[in-house]
Amino acid sequence: MPDESIRAGNHKAVRINLEAAGENARAYFKLLMGHIRHAFDEPLWETQYQLAGYSNYEASAHNNWESTIALLDSGKAYITDNAVLLETKGMPAGFITDYAAVRIAFGTLNTQFLSIEEDMIELRDKKIKANNKLYKTAMSLMEMRRPFSVMIRHSQPFHLSHIFSTLSPREAAAMQNCR
Repeated sequence: MPDESIRAGNHKAVRINLEAAGENARAYFKLLMGHIRHAFDEPLWETQYQLAGYSNYEASAHNNWESTIALLDSGKAYITDNAVLLETKGMPAGFITDYAAVRIAFGTLNTQFLSIEEDMIELRDKKIKANNKLYKTAMSLMEMRRPFSVMIRHSQPFHLSHIFSTLSPREAAAMQNCR
């Protein structure tokens, strides 16, 4: 299991890439807004921006990944619904494909980021469980040490078979697990 600093480093690297992909997503949305300005008269711009998903823009700008996905999905749906008008007013024919590629790239990084976060939580939980098991085993061994010190103080012969005969089944199992 990689140590916490390696896991944190991987997480940070993916987050940096995700932030850059989020900036790219917002840049593409701004390009869409430009195409909307060319296709509609000024009084309709705000309404069309909202239809394209602008209500998700501010949260996306604060690295809210779900809002970035909603921004991209709404924008893609808007482009699909208005493709003919937007293209006749100057939007390049390949813009929808490029916009969809930005959505796919962002979604892939977001999935990777969430997976790393889940793995970090799972590995942290495993580490805690392993530490707890180690603690219980160490405490069990400390409990088993008491009869040894009593035997040594009373000058009884030190025979392993005698020691094992004094162990409870739980303590014997703990000894088995410590090999």
